[in-house]
Amino acid sequence: MLNENFILLYLKGLILKLILILLFFIKCSLPNGSLNSRFSTLGKNTNFFLSIFAINEANSFDCKNTPNSFWARNLLTTSGASYCVETTLVGSSSVVELYLEKNLVTDLNYFQIVLAFSRILEIEKETISEPSDINKDGKISIVILDIKDGATPSSGFIAGYVDPINFFIDNPAFSSRSNEREILFMDGVELVNLRRRDLSQGRADTFLSTLAHELQHLIRFPISNGIDDVWIDEGTSELISDITGYGPQTSRINCFKGDVSSSISCSGGVGALSSNSPSLLNWRGTLKNYAFSYSFMKYLYSVAGTNEASRRTFLKNSVIGIQNTRATNILGLMNIFKNSNNFNSNLLSSEADIVFKRLFGNFMALSVGYNNLNTSYFGNSNIVSLESIRSTYPLPTDLNSLATPIPFSAVSDATSFNLSAGQVLRVNGTTSGITNNQTDFIAIQGTTSYLVMNASTVTGNSNTVNINIHDTKEKICPHDFFQNEFLKFNKIKNLKSLIQK
Repeated sequence: MLNENFILLYLKGLILKLILILLFFIKCSLPNGSLNSRFSTLGKNTNFFLSIFAINEANSFDCKNTPNSFWARNLLTTSGASYCVETTLVGSSSVVELYLEKNLVTDLNYFQIVLAFSRILEIEKETISEPSDINKDGKISIVILDIKDGATPSSGFIAGYVDPINFFIDNPAFSSRSNEREILFMDGVELVNLRRRDLSQGRADTFLSTLAHELQHLIRFPISNGIDDVWIDEGTSELISDITGYGPQTSRINCFKGDVSSSISCSGGVGALSSNSPSLLNWRGTLKNYAFSYSFMKYLYSVAGTNEASRRTFLKNSVIGIQNTRATNILGLMNIFKNSNNFNSNLLSSEADIVFKRLFGNFMALSVGYNNLNTSYFGNSNIVSLESIRSTYPLPTDLNSLATPIPFSAVSDATSFNLSAGQVLRVNGTTSGITNNQTDFIAIQGTTSYLVMNASTVTGNSNTVNINIHDTKEKICPHDFFQNEFLKFNKIKNLKSLIQK
């Protein structure tokens, strides 16, 4: 029998729905131009009313305690408010429960997904860390649903996500609701269609690759509390897809060098001289950011160890930390690298910022096919050779295609360039060094072009360097949205964590 509170909440929701419907018909029934300022304001704030409706829906009943129902996010609303998804349990094991949104039909083999996830989890336990278990059931929940992201056949789409709110105690007063468990949300429409196309072309399983990607976020959050630089978090998730057997990430490699076959936004590659030019360190959520972070993290992983075991130790240390240091930012990542078994201080220095400059410079030079690094400049016009670093820390085989058949585009010669930390340009011509003692800048001469980059480790640092002259149909992970929202939300609401340290 329904209790009194439920009836009241139901009536409130019904009244709000009727008001919204009435306002919609009032707005639509009037001819163009006849709306007065009050109704014009209403029209401009549709998302606001939808958000109110979503909040009411999130408060209307107890989804969490309804069998096989979960709070998910409506990313079509401004607030990304929670709504309740009814599901059916379609697979389970000792480590996972797999749920499918009711009335959603896919061609996925749920038994095979459960088996694959168990294998992925074991690899990530070894390479990242043990997952938390806030609800003490020893399992991770996976919900396959049609993610409310407004995707169309010609647009990008959200392939999956981890919502940090689920690590905190649920509060019915909030628009973002918690399931109080470890849970992964996976798209069951666009992602499944992409998987089908990729498999038909002999590519890796896109669904399982995304599952491995999102699992890294899930394992990492209780350790990081959401403070890690997004590019490191996303780069690690992209990399873990490779490590678990679903790589390399060909679309990321193609985007790095400017191939527009997957998206026009990749035009020019990572060195495009435009507002779309990415920085390794300053995350803006573009496909080029994904391409940059994946490629550099894969490179760093490959040169950190002399075998797979030592490389995995490096990656695990970057997540869980070593000697009170974690890879929360580039300096933390370099300090972790200094503890890897392939670190050579004679070549790279013992200072984390210099280690980054030399590895970053070497990586960028290799990514455009430079095979002689005898003429490099670090903040001045003194020639430095990076040849020993090039031979000791080469590109992994999977990344050789960054430079072939054509690397990212080159720009015309100029006397100065303004670059933020982590930005790079390939410039047609030759250089004899950096004239204005910009210590964070590097110039590396190739045969017919040179690289200039800002290798500052201070995120957001931007400056001008003087040189002596002689824009999709891609899958998206919205982890940066959820991470930023969580940090702001937690500051205001002081969420009560379920994570045990």
